[in-house]
Amino acid sequence: MTVTLQEQSDALALISRYARSLDTADVFGVLSCFTDDASLSYEDGRIVVTGRADAEIFLRGALGCPSTHLLSNYGFERVGPALVVTCSAIAGVCRKEGLVTLRGLVYIFTCIGNDSGLRIRKLQHSLKWQCDAPGGVP
Repeated sequence: MTVTLQEQSDALALISRYARSLDTADVFGVLSCFTDDASLSYEDGRIVVTGRADAEIFLRGALGCPSTHLLSNYGFERVGPALVVTCSAIAGVCRKEGLVTLRGLVYIFTCIGNDSGLRIRKLQHSLKWQCDAPGGVP
């Protein structure tokens, strides 16, 4: 079964909202992108979070620093009722004084449609590379 252009557009809008919410440290904005039973896996499974309540606790601790996420190279695949979206990303995060940590990432979003629209049921985040560069919050 193919993925329609409308489904691709809906998925891109959802993933963009997720990334913008991360970058503005909007915990409730990020949570609104997920289903209640969402499963989140960060850094190749080193951090696993299940369910909305645990996701809120995790995000409150993780989103305290300014960041910028740039996502691209999207791939779309239908797996049963789910839409699986894979993309590459570069994220810049200011966690260390005077430095920006740059990270090369791959995201896999498994999205499900329901009465309230498309939501992320499963997120897989893979760290491919990381380095620190001079910079930081002005």
